[in-house]
Amino acid sequence: MSGTKSAEIRRQRPTVHPGTPVIIYATKPVGALVGTARIANIAEGTPADIWERHQN
Repeated sequence: MSGTKSAEIRRQRPTVHPGTPVIIYATKPVGALVGTARIANIAEGTPADIWERHQN
């Protein structure tokens, strides 16, 4: 929620497009919707390729 997260790594490509808004849900202990974000980009590649691009 501080705005510092710049990448989310997933095994499967999401079925959304850049620009799609998403709702952020926090599980324990909050159990509530806590914020929103907008998908800026979706990158595909091997784990090594993705790590090289986003490790920082």
